[in-house]
Amino acid sequence: MQVMTSSSHAFASSDFVRAFLAGFRVSNAPPANNILIHHLTEIAAYVATDLQRSLADIAKAYGCIPWAHVSTDMWTARHSRESYGAVIIRYVDLDTLLQTEKSLGVWRFPGKHDHQSIQTWLIAQRASFNLAVSDVASSTTDAGANVKKALDELGPALIACVVHGLHNAVRHALGASGEAPNRRAARVMVGGRRTQRARVACRNAPANELLGQLRATVRFFQHSDAAAQQMSGLPIAEDPAIRHLQSEMATRWGSTYLSLSRLYTMWPRVTAFFRSPALTADQRERRVLHRDWDQLHYMITVLAPVYEVTNSVQSATATLAEVFPLLVPLRHTLQQDVIQAPKYPELPLSVGAAAIEAYLVSNADVAVMKIDNRLYLIEWMHVDVVAGRECLCEAAPQTVYVLLQELDRIFFNPQDKSKNWLENLAVLKAVVLCPGGLKLLGEVAEWIGCDNPAAGALEAVKWAAKGSYAAEEVSNLSQTAASATADGHGAPVSDERAAARSSLLTWKGRAGAEPSPAVAAPGAQRVVQDEVDNVLRLCQTTAETSALSFWGLNRQQFPALFPLAASALGAAASSASCEREFSIAGRVVRPERSSLSVTSVEMHSLVGANADVLPTDAPQCILSLTHGAAAAFRSGMNTYVPAAGDGEEEEHWTSGTDEEELED
Repeated sequence: MQVMTSSSHAFASSDFVRAFLAGFRVSNAPPANNILIHHLTEIAAYVATDLQRSLADIAKAYGCIPWAHVSTDMWTARHSRESYGAVIIRYVDLDTLLQTEKSLGVWRFPGKHDHQSIQTWLIAQRASFNLAVSDVASSTTDAGANVKKALDELGPALIACVVHGLHNAVRHALGASGEAPNRRAARVMVGGRRTQRARVACRNAPANELLGQLRATVRFFQHSDAAAQQMSGLPIAEDPAIRHLQSEMATRWGSTYLSLSRLYTMWPRVTAFFRSPALTADQRERRVLHRDWDQLHYMITVLAPVYEVTNSVQSATATLAEVFPLLVPLRHTLQQDVIQAPKYPELPLSVGAAAIEAYLVSNADVAVMKIDNRLYLIEWMHVDVVAGRECLCEAAPQTVYVLLQELDRIFFNPQDKSKNWLENLAVLKAVVLCPGGLKLLGEVAEWIGCDNPAAGALEAVKWAAKGSYAAEEVSNLSQTAASATADGHGAPVSDERAAARSSLLTWKGRAGAEPSPAVAAPGAQRVVQDEVDNVLRLCQTTAETSALSFWGLNRQQFPALFPLAASALGAAASSASCEREFSIAGRVVRPERSSLSVTSVEMHSLVGANADVLPTDAPQCILSLTHGAAAAFRSGMNTYVPAAGDGEEEEHWTSGTDEEELED
């Protein structure tokens, strides 16, 4: 157990622990570092062997179809020159049809951070677990341009992290300006600190000014424990819970919305605190003015739909087929002339999950909005100024306009294929193979004003499917599909039922007729063509459901397309799994931990992320290693060695902390 504790030596030197053990007349002496390292090596070797075997079994089940979706991210420890990279493998289990993740851990990354070094490092990590290049179907990252260039040149489709893109869009919309730390370091290195640069103009000065004032109020309570305790102790009947204000974190997605929401829901307590006559003049300057409270709840209204999408995409089971329909309503919501906002000043209707549930049951026809686990009445506000109507403040409309510009630039950019989801093959495959996906692509293409990518996506699916089977497998596929159809799967549905079960988007009608099926060809191409035609007809008549549920019900009817669909639906739209690994690794490499943690971070993260594979009933399954074998395993854990001179001009990154990352 001491192998994975924060520090076995700190544990033994604790006065409380020593006093506790003294009562039992028991002494505790921490084991030597080399003993801990040896046992950790044995556990890590067992986990690595199990991972290699599992990945080999998955590759065998998928056959020739690329199945692995790799999430990669880079991180530099704070106040350190040590850089690390995380690699997560994501796939769909063909037996259970569940999204599954396999973590390869966090690895040290020495040397220069150019795309050639990143490619070499990635290939080395994948090879250490016998993951072939042909097994990789897509790559996801939220890192900078060098990492994206490295992944793009490795071959499979590249998916930029959706959550990180939304995070950057929000920061742009709220008036952030400046240059990234890496660019600033390069400029200073070349021309010195006095070198002038062209500043990026603030695109939303009113929001930037408003947030500056609100952040000052939050920082006041965080830097003054006495003021925070005094505010928490105020008897406010409308706010019975004792809570604290939240500050923004540059590395936490959605932290701006959470901070503003907490401040808004605590307005009775904050307002009562600043009414106290005991405050000094300097303290009173930190109060939130009435007009700022008014603007605050409008800003929350604008950021709420973005936060909802951000929360949904971070899920470990979210598929591209589910994320794409979220981005479309988000863009549609921000384009509306009116938007719903919580009323102000207004006290919450109910507080807490149970009270909210009870209120919604008894008041189903009341328009409400949930903010920070509190329920508020809403009103409809015009985005633009309309005479005689309630309108948003000047900061909120500009936030909407910039958000729309950023969404189009990051996800629907016709001038940059890497930032256009309608040209990303991984996205198109996932969407076209789910119920309603073909129609959705056509509608979105017409809405955006570009060519319909559905036909090209179908051809890519057919080409990938027919190239994945040998000639002797064709007859087996045909017999399987025929028996499934005879059992009643895929029975024809009337046009009336099809129209009743069809899920039409509220923002757009039909985009026209579906692509007509091509003439069937002999062999594997004919089998694939028949399955594509049948699955398209079935998707049009199937009620709205998740893509994995749809394929779970129809896997026997489409044996050729099923593994391809499972592979496409496994793609990750977010690199949140890498962020979770870094949060664990960050605690491992902290200075107060034992010195062995930094030198063995790969083994710590590998064992910690895959502890579920360790035997619980038979620990003797973990083989004992000789000191020579253990040393050989440790030397092979990170086989990447930087080229000569790579460490001279290192460029350092921090995951998601750029002040203004223009390369999304």
